[in-house]
This record gives sequence, C-alpha cells and structure tokens, in this order.
Amino acid sequence: MNKRQQGFTLVEIAVVMVIIGLLLGGVLKGQELINSAKVKSIISDFRNTSTHVFAYQDRFRAMPGDDPGVANRLAGAVRASTGGSSGNGRIDGAWNSTTATDETVLLWQHVRLANLATGDGRSPGSDGIVITDWLPRNAAGGRLGVTGTTPIAGWSGTFFICQDNLSGSFARQIDIAMDDGLPASGTIRLLASGASSGTAIAPADLIDAGVYTVCAAYGRPPAPGKPGPPPEGVRGNLGRPGVSPGRPPAPGKPGPPPEGVRGNLGRPGVSPGRPPGPGKPCPPPEGAGEHKEFPCKPARPGLAR
Repeated sequence: MNKRQQGFTLVEIAVVMVIIGLLLGGVLKGQELINSAKVKSIISDFRNTSTHVFAYQDRFRAMPGDDPGVANRLAGAVRASTGGSSGNGRIDGAWNSTTATDETVLLWQHVRLANLATGDGRSPGSDGIVITDWLPRNAAGGRLGVTGTTPIAGWSGTFFICQDNLSGSFARQIDIAMDDGLPASGTIRLLASGASSGTAIAPADLIDAGVYTVCAAYGRPPAPGKPGPPPEGVRGNLGRPGVSPGRPPAPGKPGPPPEGVRGNLGRPGVSPGRPPGPGKPCPPPEGAGEHKEFPCKPARPGLAR
C-alpha cells in the first residue's frame, strides 16, 4: 500500500521566512535603540558632571574635593587628606581612585552635599559603605571620575572627566558627537580600559569590539592666535579681541544712513537731495493740504483758492 507523503508548500515556507525576518529585524532594531540610549546617557554624564564642578566652583570659589573649608560650608563633609595638596586649586589624584580620603573620591561627597548631584552624601569611609558601590557608574557599568591631573602627557585642561568599560563603537559615537571623531586629538581622547593615565589610542588601533576609557578635557583656553567666541548677542567679529569689527566703507562711498533716516539725508558728504526745480512750489509738509501756505516762490495766480 502506497503512503502519501506531505510537505510544506512554497507559500507556507515564504510566510515562515517573513515571520522570522520580522522577528530578527525587531530584535536588532531594539538592540540598536538600547545602545543609542546608553550612548546618550554617557554623553549626558560628561555634561552633567562638568556642570557640577563649575557650579561648585562658582558657589564656593573652590574645586570640589580640593576645598579646604568644605567642613565649615557643608554639614558632614570631609576634607581630603590624601591624593594631593588640599586647597591648591586642582583636583589631585587618579580619576578612578578608590581611596576614601582622596580628593577625586571626596569630590562626589562634596557635590552631593551641595545638592548639585544625587547620591549618598555620607563619608565614603563610613562603616558599612562599600566604596565601589558608593562611587557613580555609567550606563555601561563602568566608573565615572574626575581629576585635575592630565591622564595623557601634553594634554591641557583645568580638569578631566573619564569613563571606562566603553566599547569601541560607543567610544567612537561619543567622540563624533562631542568632538572631532579622532581618538588621539581634540577634547575627547581614548585610553585603554581602566587606565588612570597613559598614551592615547591611535585611530588605526580603535576597534568596535575593544573596550576603552574615554576622557574629556574641560577649561582649556582658546589656542594662541585664535580669538574666542563673540559675546552673547553680538554677531560677526564685533567684540572679539584683536579682530576688526568690520571693513570700513570704500573710499568715496558714504556709510549707511543713521537709523530712522531715509535716503541721503544725514549722510556725510552727500547732498540730502535735489531742491525743487525753478518755478515749482515746494511740496507741503505731511498733513497740509494746500500749496498756498508753503510756496517756494510767489504763487502764481490761479493757485490761490
């Protein structure tokens, strides 16, 4: 007796393939959205942390972590005793330090007690506190830290913010969004993951599957010979030191008339306009309806009404 064998039709196989493709596309798109959200969060950490440092400096005229009078300003605050010289105007120590008395660690307590950042404001050396849990983390699970000591030789800045455990693809996106996209130049530079200092990663050595530390420099002055940005509300070169506010009018050409003045009236060296021709009465001022009141010469018979 012959048994009839049954299989899938081409239509059924096509439907299954479409469903599988939709599922894979949804998973990949979802992962892409998650990664994009993480990159945005890491960029936000750089910007928010720099805002915390500048805001503390503006309020107390001292750098957080380095503030020698912090115990008198903020209840429960601890003055740093290691990592550098307290009160020298610089946040000393390694950005990824875990020593509870270092300036770079106590910086976080100072900005938290000043209500500039959220988090545990207790002393990191208190009983029951695990220092690695007390310190802030980024969206990728890596450390977030600040230091006044340059992590790369020859790199200038008032302070540096670093984050580690970042993939090469994340690091590349961050550098493009915040700087020039080159890992060894500009205000964003890359180090080996977890390194407190070292040599910047060369562009040829940056791979998406690698893991890196990304650092950002803040407070660097403009390069020599390059003027700073114009003051707020001022356009062009006006107000920029060492730069002419604009080219003067060419010889023989008058400048623009004063505001509210039409035509040539009020422009130096230029006649305000041709006078009325001989025998023609002057036009009356605005609001006057008859020529007889404002003649340039005796009115002819017939003009008077």
